[in-house]
Amino acid sequence: MKKYILSFIFLGALISCSKDSVEDPDVTPPSQAAAAVLDPVNYAPAVTKVLPTAIQLNFGSVRVGKSMNLTLTHITPDVMANYSIHIYLKSGNKYHHLPGITLAGISYNYSLKAVFPYCSTTITRAQGTAEAFDDVIVVAAKNSVLLSMTPSLNFSDYNAVKVKLGL
Repeated sequence: MKKYILSFIFLGALISCSKDSVEDPDVTPPSQAAAAVLDPVNYAPAVTKVLPTAIQLNFGSVRVGKSMNLTLTHITPDVMANYSIHIYLKSGNKYHHLPGITLAGISYNYSLKAVFPYCSTTITRAQGTAEAFDDVIVVAAKNSVLLSMTPSLNFSDYNAVKVKLGL
């Protein structure tokens, strides 16, 4: 008999619990959220350009506080083995080639991981205040094309890379 009474009390407690939302003043509703994604994880690109000689992925606005993981769609393990991959953080009209240091003096680095079907990258940074970037750009240039270029391409200058590769 005690088991039945305890079961009814437990069942009653479960039924009386509701999922009423409690507004948290520190949480921004999605409609009012900032355009930049904070520390994206497995974030897919917003824009993709695939050419015979190069691939460009643009991820859009991000805010980086610690690190971020990006899924590199169209960059397979085979592409990773035959292309030179470069990452840029865009802030205003300035492009920061990684690894490198931003205008705020924070150093950034990245690592690539070959996984099926698409590779991924983890961008890490030194400690400091979070930084917002207008875009994260990944450029993969075919090695055979790069070897035929004279003079060789300076990847620290994104605008030159864009023109030379037709991006």
